[in-house]
Amino acid sequence: MPIVPDPRRRASGDTSDTADVRSEYQRDLDRLFYSQYFLRLAEVTQVYAPRPQNSRARGPLLHNRLTHSLKVGQVGRRLAQRLNESAPGGSGIDPDLVEAAGRAHDFGHPPDGHLGERVLDTIARRRGLPDGFEGNAQTFRILAYLATHPTHANLIGDHGLDLTAGVLAACVKYPRPRAAEGEAFYKFGYY
Repeated sequence: MPIVPDPRRRASGDTSDTADVRSEYQRDLDRLFYSQYFLRLAEVTQVYAPRPQNSRARGPLLHNRLTHSLKVGQVGRRLAQRLNESAPGGSGIDPDLVEAAGRAHDFGHPPDGHLGERVLDTIARRRGLPDGFEGNAQTFRILAYLATHPTHANLIGDHGLDLTAGVLAACVKYPRPRAAEGEAFYKFGYY
């Protein structure tokens, strides 16, 4: 029987300070919120649409990835809360964990959506990277390796934001590496 890891465990082995009143997942939410990768989402346009002439609003509808990620996190939180309220004995879903996954889901996605992903994938593969580029896999790479948490700069090893195993697992949309040429799946979750 496989061993199930503790979802609140961090790669660094760091545990909460006893004076810290936040849960492990609340700590993750804060780490994501103050990450440079989260803040840069404000610079990436998600939706741009001209408003209809009969609209009372002025100017085009602009929606960036930061706004989108905040909304995804909030909707996820409310869904988790609703499921916990409606299930007999609660569903056991942690709203903080769900919100953290929602906030982080676009960290590795480039501008111009899936078209941008395909362009970057083509460039990366032409330059000899066999896995190319995929936004979800890049999100996982950022969370687990590239982004850094300032209090862990002195720790041995690379732990990224040193998020809990539960939040990292919730961020993996596609639990597989890149498919072989000709296979149906072109989306993958890790390099």
